[in-house]
Amino acid sequence: MDLLDTQGSSNSVKSKVNVITLKTVFQMTDAHLPIPEPPPPLGAWWRLYALVLGALVLVILLLHSFTRIFS
Repeated sequence: MDLLDTQGSSNSVKSKVNVITLKTVFQMTDAHLPIPEPPPPLGAWWRLYALVLGALVLVILLLHSFTRIFS
């Protein structure tokens, strides 16, 4: 198989080179993609914020009731 042959063999060599080049490009770009972040606890951020806000309200109400009971 001669690289300077003008028949079908040179096209197959060029296509093989193009495939190798594209594989190299895709491998390089895949390596630089950001790693996807796992979902937050409870599946969504608003649910986590609602849980934290609910816990805060509960603590405030408990402290307020302890203050009124023991004062």
